[in-house]
Amino acid sequence: MLDRQWSISIPEGQPIVFNLEGPISETGSPIPAKINLRSSRNWLDSLLGQPTVAVCLANNHIMDYGNAAFEDTLEFLANRKVPFFGSGNRENNYNNPVVIEVAGFKIGMAGYCQIPYYENETDTEGLLYRPAPADEGLIMSDIRYLQARGVDRILLQFHWGREESSLPIVDQIRIGRLSMEMGADSVIGHHSHTVQPVERYKHGLIAYSLGNFMFPDLDVLSYYDCSGRQGRRVVKKPYPWNRSALGLLLNVATMEYEIQPLYYDGYKVAKKHTYYHRYADRSIPSDWYELEKLVWRHRQFRNLIILFMNFVRNPKMPRSSTLLEFTKTIMRFVFSEKKGLN
Repeated sequence: MLDRQWSISIPEGQPIVFNLEGPISETGSPIPAKINLRSSRNWLDSLLGQPTVAVCLANNHIMDYGNAAFEDTLEFLANRKVPFFGSGNRENNYNNPVVIEVAGFKIGMAGYCQIPYYENETDTEGLLYRPAPADEGLIMSDIRYLQARGVDRILLQFHWGREESSLPIVDQIRIGRLSMEMGADSVIGHHSHTVQPVERYKHGLIAYSLGNFMFPDLDVLSYYDCSGRQGRRVVKKPYPWNRSALGLLLNVATMEYEIQPLYYDGYKVAKKHTYYHRYADRSIPSDWYELEKLVWRHRQFRNLIILFMNFVRNPKMPRSSTLLEFTKTIMRFVFSEKKGLN
């Protein structure tokens, strides 16, 4: 998600695949009742100076400005000969999968979104496109198609999980591992805006969330009504865990990989290890019930931190609803401590 000229202090020349969080357009009609994101053409051109081999469009913001903005995005990418995948319509299978060649290997890629891209289904009635749903039958069909094409590697991307959580939920793990059992060579996740575990599974790997590569402080007009009138401006600064990310350097010949810790300070991205990169090495409990308890406790603790940081950033007499939520969160956390949910 680009809103200005960014500096990338990482080795150049490596072909990149990335998730594009929102359309590239200055036109379009905003979807009502949500945070609406988009990028202007000027800023993305600077990033495309890197050898971009493909772009994933399977996320909950790609349709934020409707049909016209989405079509602008496809035209922009096509004019620069950048393949894209993960959003479209049933007729074109959501532009899944795409096949490219890297280092003499044929690579098949597809993307899917588990996160709702609207608040009210009625707001999507005029939309001609959508992100590909993370439907198991659809995933299987795409993998079988790529296998029939004789590709060397199958790489899938998923937009999934809970925002602000550094641990994956059970459904991420279930679908990720099922995709590998179906024949995928790697599964790459995003949406939580945090670093989550990377694990070896079967013959390949699953990265549950790479975190934010480039994602700015938000100050955007959002929450429009059905007639297109602006509701309110959303201002949101990243929390510390939002500034850490993973660069996953993948050798398509051997499926060996190297994790590069990345950090962005609001203006540039550089290789740097932070406290939050430790989640990449976090082991996942084999007992999914234990995982659910661990994720629940992690979520309560992080909610406490968020409530505290929001108060420090904007100290004022909190509303009664905020005090009530803070009290409830503390009680839930204390209760989990007494019950041993750790």
